[in-house]
Amino acid sequence: DNWWLWRATTYQGRHWGLAYHRPSEQLNLYAGNLRGRMHKVVSGCMSKPRHQLGYPNETDSYFNEDGEIIAVARRDADSFTAQLGRSKPPYTHWQWQDLGDYIGAPSLLPLNDDVALVCGRHFTGSKLVTQLWSLNTVTGKLEKLLTLPSGGDNSYPGMIKHNGKLYIAYYSSHIDNQSRMYLAELSVC
Repeated sequence: DNWWLWRATTYQGRHWGLAYHRPSEQLNLYAGNLRGRMHKVVSGCMSKPRHQLGYPNETDSYFNEDGEIIAVARRDADSFTAQLGRSKPPYTHWQWQDLGDYIGAPSLLPLNDDVALVCGRHFTGSKLVTQLWSLNTVTGKLEKLLTLPSGGDNSYPGMIKHNGKLYIAYYSSHIDNQSRMYLAELSVC
C-alpha cells in the first residue's frame, strides 16, 4: 500500500519504525520483524490534517530507558523544518516540536537520556551539506556541531559509537560530481 519505512530500531525483541505515505502526508508507527512482516500499531502519529505539518517522511527513532520513543522527522512541505517527536507506551499520543531547521535523511544516536546526535542533509544558503548536530531531546534545542566534507548529492548517514569514537558513514559528490562513500572518525567527549 506504498508506505515507506525509512529506518527501523529494535526494542524488546521487535523492530519498530515510523513509515510515511506521500499521498496522505502521514506517519504511521509499525512494529514486527523486518525479515517477516511489520504491522501497523498506530495511525496518524503525525499527519497534515491533525498536526498541520505537511509531508512528513524520512524518520529515525530510538527508545529511551523508560520505553518512550524519541523521533526526528524530515518534512518536505510548508516550512520544511524537521520535527522532534515523543510518545510513551502505548504510543497512541504523540507530541511534536519544531526544530526550526531542515534535516534530510536524519540519523539519530542517543548519548544519554537528554541528548542525542543527529546527522543529515542540511541547506546552507544554496549548498546542500551533511551536517552533525547535538539535540537536547527535552528542550528541543538543536546545536550545529560540524559540517562534514560534502556537497552536491550527499547525506544519508549512519552513525555508531565505538571505543570513544564516533563513526559516520555517508555519501557525497562534492569533489567531482561523482557520488562516493565517506567515513568520518570523530572523538566523542
